[in-house]
Amino acid sequence: MARDPYSPNGAVSMELHQLCYLPMKRIYLLAVLCSAVFSLQAQTFSATDQNGKKSSKNAPNIKFDVTVNNFGIFDITDGFQECYFKFTNTGKEDLVIIQCAASCGCTVPEWPKDPIKPGARDSIKVVYDGTSRRPGTFRKVITVKTNAKTENSYIYIQGEMVDTATTARITKELDSLYKK
Repeated sequence: MARDPYSPNGAVSMELHQLCYLPMKRIYLLAVLCSAVFSLQAQTFSATDQNGKKSSKNAPNIKFDVTVNNFGIFDITDGFQECYFKFTNTGKEDLVIIQCAASCGCTVPEWPKDPIKPGARDSIKVVYDGTSRRPGTFRKVITVKTNAKTENSYIYIQGEMVDTATTARITKELDSLYKK
């Protein structure tokens, strides 16, 4: 044991031992456990990437006909807009769409829940609800998570919602001001 220069006989006091050495042992043990957990987790991820279906040559693949749908200009009274994104499974295994997540609550995707056979076509329906939104341009992204080699694909909707009733009223008021 180390000597304590402040004690009269040079021995390490029990208090000093408890204050210094025991917490250090706990910290060392915690560091070893953390590094073991992180290394096991890294091995799990690398094994999945190397041996999973995603690296297979026959893995499913999703190919969209178009990835952007432009609704154009529409009135706020026509707030609900919908479109379909058609796609093909160009891989050699069944394609499974795990989830479709929109970037906003005003956009709701619906996707096929059954596996899509190789070479088969299907579609994802996307509904935009602009009824409670302010007029203006918008662009929303929908993340499509699949079992394909490229796990995430992205499709987009965009457009411009206008309030023609309010615009007409303001235009009429401005015209009447300028005529005076």
